[in-house]
Amino acid sequence: MKRVLSLDKGWKFKKECEIAKNGLDDYFNMFASDSKTGIASDARGSSFFDGDWENVNLPDDWNTRECCSREFEDKTQGHKPRGAVWYRKTFSLSLSMENRRVFLKFEAIAIKSDIWVNSIKVS
Repeated sequence: MKRVLSLDKGWKFKKECEIAKNGLDDYFNMFASDSKTGIASDARGSSFFDGDWENVNLPDDWNTRECCSREFEDKTQGHKPRGAVWYRKTFSLSLSMENRRVFLKFEAIAIKSDIWVNSIKVS
């Protein structure tokens, strides 16, 4: 029997530019040595602390919350910021899902995405 569960609520969100402003290491580097295969030990990993990230529900178009500014050159985006942003979600499957096939379906992802499950890159 097919069951469809929504994972739209309870996501964590962070703009990459906020990380850079804080002077932290670039742990969001999509081209780091472990980004193709293997287990991530940074923000892509399941043990990373995201408690200070913003709480959001999906769908979320982050730059609609941003102010327009001439400092953002892209007129096609209404002079709003662009760039890499991060969404994270932690969830557990119930025992009733054990030994069953589970599919995660992502819709409306803009431009480019990397998806990590249990610290392993799946897309």
